[in-house]
Amino acid sequence: MARPRKLNADWFPHDVNERNKPMVKAIRRKFSHLGYAVWTYLQETLTSSDLFRIKWDDVTVELLAADYDVEPEDLIAIVEYAVKIGLLEIGDGFIFSAEHRNGLKPLLLKLSLIHISEPTRLGMIS
Repeated sequence: MARPRKLNADWFPHDVNERNKPMVKAIRRKFSHLGYAVWTYLQETLTSSDLFRIKWDDVTVELLAADYDVEPEDLIAIVEYAVKIGLLEIGDGFIFSAEHRNGLKPLLLKLSLIHISEPTRLGMIS
């Protein structure tokens, strides 16, 4: 019996220059180290989530804020700003990051996780 196809990953590549990317610098400038920490937490959560997206609703905000040890209002503000500058996207009740998915592309190719027939905005890279 074949192993079921994974819809997430166990790790993601963290660029040594991540903190110096323009959008990440903007998050750091506006929210200091808290913004950078939340961005990193979100990347970890996105990586381990099916289709590399996180359901975005009031309950999830409360759960993630508790997990990240931040106030829910701060998490919402950081995510909203990340959407504004293009680091994250919100669609169909989920948050996701095209940039993060692109960073996973080599891993996905290696693991044959890419579903070319699925639209990119729904989850997988084409």
